[in-house]
Amino acid sequence: MGEVQWLRNGEEIKPDKRIQIVKDGRKRKLVIKDCKVTDAGQFKCTTNADTTESEIIINYQNRFNKKLKDTEAVEREKLILDIELQDQTAPCDWKFNGEPIVPSESIEIKNMGGGKHQLIFSSLDMSNEGEITCESGQLSSKCKLSIRKGESRPNIDCPDKFSGPISAPVLLEVPFKVSGTKQTPVEAKLFKDGKPLPVKDVEVAVTDDKVTFKIKKPSRDLSGPYQIKISNGQGEDTKDVQIICQDVPQPPQDVDITDVYQTSCVVSFNPPSDDGGTPITKYVIERQDLSKKHGWESVAEVLPSEPCLKKKKKK
Repeated sequence: MGEVQWLRNGEEIKPDKRIQIVKDGRKRKLVIKDCKVTDAGQFKCTTNADTTESEIIINYQNRFNKKLKDTEAVEREKLILDIELQDQTAPCDWKFNGEPIVPSESIEIKNMGGGKHQLIFSSLDMSNEGEITCESGQLSSKCKLSIRKGESRPNIDCPDKFSGPISAPVLLEVPFKVSGTKQTPVEAKLFKDGKPLPVKDVEVAVTDDKVTFKIKKPSRDLSGPYQIKISNGQGEDTKDVQIICQDVPQPPQDVDITDVYQTSCVVSFNPPSDDGGTPITKYVIERQDLSKKHGWESVAEVLPSEPCLKKKKKK
């Protein structure tokens, strides 16, 4: 029987573990096991008297190498859904609840090459929740997209006034609420006269639901109006508050003693210019007997509701 020669794209084919040249009586066979797309080409079989040739096209046996899977995401975040097809040349179509997805400013469809495809949401909306389908010919892959509500801006919930003695740091505990799923860090600042207090003056601690400001070295002159500002990636909330740094009150003003007699006198005075940050509960009038060695002793008390005038008999 005559010998034949097999060629691919003009080059002789040599048998190996994957390629066999078979003689079966008068028949000659070229057997390619586990054929690949790269095996395609112009094949030729020649004898000493004749030639036959044909182009062999090998298509991918398409399948999903990577399928869609159920996904949970958060509102306003970026999301990439991706699949991979065995057939690198096969197109794919994306659908949402059975309807074709049309690319827009917030939705992008990408063919990454090599059988890889992506559906990209640049900023998820609650309306994007539903069933996502990717189809390629008769093949399809589906997933359920669930979207959690994103975070809201902080909402401050604190009293209008804070107070504390200057003998220790003054603490301001400021509760706040952020609804939805936390996405961005919370920042807090304390303002006085429109300017934020520097780190050297105030320490700020932020937890999930509370901000604590610690005024490190309070003094009476730091009392006054302040503004609290708490913010995250969605916005900010502000609250105007009064901070009272408490100290001892100033002395009474315009103190005068008249009508001094052996057994009585009249003491008159006006309230102090600064009560120290807390209401005065009473005034105490004391006397000192210079003829005796003991010190001052209380002889009368005046309530703030009484006139600042007291006639006291001496003992």
